[in-house]
Amino acid sequence: MRTISRIVLIWLVILTICPIEVFSKFSLLSKVRQRYSGVQTIKGRFEQEVEFPDGRKKLFRGFFYFKGDKSRWDYDEPDEQTVLVLGKRVLIYDPFVGEVQEGSVDFPFVYRDVLLHPERLKRYFKVEEKQDEVVLVPLQDSQLKKVVVHFGRDLVIKKVIVVDAMGNITRLSFKDVKFNEPIPDKLFDIEEVKKGYAAD
Repeated sequence: MRTISRIVLIWLVILTICPIEVFSKFSLLSKVRQRYSGVQTIKGRFEQEVEFPDGRKKLFRGFFYFKGDKSRWDYDEPDEQTVLVLGKRVLIYDPFVGEVQEGSVDFPFVYRDVLLHPERLKRYFKVEEKQDEVVLVPLQDSQLKKVVVHFGRDLVIKKVIVVDAMGNITRLSFKDVKFNEPIPDKLFDIEEVKKGYAAD
């Protein structure tokens, strides 16, 4: 598995889960919940910067798609690969080696859950609001130390910062985010993913 695959599982497990009940004590999450109560799909571009403990940095870019409990992350060249999250399954397809690696997760995916299901967050995190951001600290020891979710004035997630137990810092920013646009189910079919790379 290339470096990107090892890195991506740390934050991808964070960036995908949230249905919604209003948190009376969390005013920001309550506003976010109301803002996105009718959202069925989300898509846009992402930029992922990983800073390693020795000071090295690596930058990745690509597109992301959410629909229900599924998400897809397509990485641009030269780090081309696709990550599918299907419920608790994670599939990573690396076109360089033509292999699919599979795993599973039992953790909230923060991007989706912060928007759509904030009531799930308290199962896993101590949740603290600070003006335009939500700080999440795991309740139990895990690969994650802290997650900070930054919101813009329009309550769209602008940036997610993840600090892991190895001292890596991953910064994800989002742009051109669109809601409730049609996303075909085949986008989350691993066989269709393979065909797409083969056709390029």
